[in-house]
Amino acid sequence: MLVMYLDEIEDFVRFLDRRTMNEVFYEIISDVNSATIALHFLGQVGDMVVLYETRIEVRAGRQVEEVLKEIRETFNTIGEIELIKGKIREIFISLA
Repeated sequence: MLVMYLDEIEDFVRFLDRRTMNEVFYEIISDVNSATIALHFLGQVGDMVVLYETRIEVRAGRQVEEVLKEIRETFNTIGEIELIKGKIREIFISLA
């Protein structure tokens, strides 16, 4: 599996047509004053599975919900993409 971290949300959205399913997962990492919304989806390039990821920095609290609402609305205009709270993690198995 390859992991592609995209610095800009606009680039993340451009790659959505490579997704292998209609779900984009998000997690919220927060502290007292700020929060990070991490977005992930699985895509495919040739025979390789790719994890696409980006992060959005926001103020903690109400702004997180406002940003998530805006992301949902954007995904609705692109296609039937569902925003799901959760994580995608890589698992590597080595056989000797």
